[in-house]
Amino acid sequence: MTEFVMRALFFLACGSIGYQVSTRRAEDPLLGILIGLAIALFVIAVEIILAKRPIQSISSIVFGLMTGSILAILFYNIFLLTDTAALAQWLLAETGDRNLRLLVLLTLTVICSYVCVMVIYKTRDRFRFIIPYVEFQREEKGARPVVVDTSAVIDGRLQDLCESRLFDTTLIIPKFVLQELQQVADSSDRLRRNRGRRGLEMLQKMQRDERLAIQIHDGRSARGSTVDSKLVSLAGQLQARILTCDYNLSKIAELQNVDTINLNDLANALRPTVLPGEELTLKIIRPGDEQGQGVGYLSDGTMVVVEQGRDKIGQTVNIAVTSSLQTSAGRMIFGRVRSDHGARADEDESHRKRAEKEDKVVP
Repeated sequence: MTEFVMRALFFLACGSIGYQVSTRRAEDPLLGILIGLAIALFVIAVEIILAKRPIQSISSIVFGLMTGSILAILFYNIFLLTDTAALAQWLLAETGDRNLRLLVLLTLTVICSYVCVMVIYKTRDRFRFIIPYVEFQREEKGARPVVVDTSAVIDGRLQDLCESRLFDTTLIIPKFVLQELQQVADSSDRLRRNRGRRGLEMLQKMQRDERLAIQIHDGRSARGSTVDSKLVSLAGQLQARILTCDYNLSKIAELQNVDTINLNDLANALRPTVLPGEELTLKIIRPGDEQGQGVGYLSDGTMVVVEQGRDKIGQTVNIAVTSSLQTSAGRMIFGRVRSDHGARADEDESHRKRAEKEDKVVP
């Protein structure tokens, strides 16, 4: 609404200026108003086009024009200092044609401006320490912001992590990530559709949480043909990190010196450490790949392979940890059933019955 009001006021101001100019020049006032309104429409159209361009592109053009104009003036003054009599008489003599001198200055300005604009525009991403290349964005407090990938939203653990105050920084959601998330939510596959819709609902809840800083970024400045390449480009421009569950995206970002946070690696790091010799109690639910093996899972989802546990499927057993293995898919624990499992199970059962009887006693 504010933009519409400002454009309307500018439109009326240009029409009024056109009327005043035509009146002072004793010309048709209607023609002056039409010319003023036409100029206003042209300026508004240019403003709308430039507003869709990233600030880096606009600043590179402006800075290129400034640099080109300064260089043109310097080169022109060099011509003024020339000692060549013939050149001075032809070009710079007081009796010479002043229009020719202005034409030389204009030519130098056009050439220098074009060269400077093109060179600076093509190298704008590697030349950020000059004031025109400062990015206009909200000042961030604390750690660097985090750009969220679609896989991290679909995963479903992001909201719980944010509620735990683990990410004390701004979470940036690019619009192209929202578009990909909407495509997942509209998928013909029921499982993907449900996960996409859950991701959208989770983002809405996170936006309503006043403790979280969620920023929707337009992402127009990101370059690339795929979502992954745009994410890496945008993170590099914002000096941010990428939050993802995609292993390949993490490697691509690492090759381009962009830091990433992998939710799977974070979950593995937060799991409790189990050392060889420790005891665990778990339920064996299925047979393993090797002969005689049984497989169970801890409460955090860690898979435990139990030697000589195939014949105890469906039972809760005590095992002794023998080793652990960290893989790209997570951590695996290997163990064997304790030899005194039966006696310990009977003892645990007696303790349980005794506790139940004590609870029934009324003091």
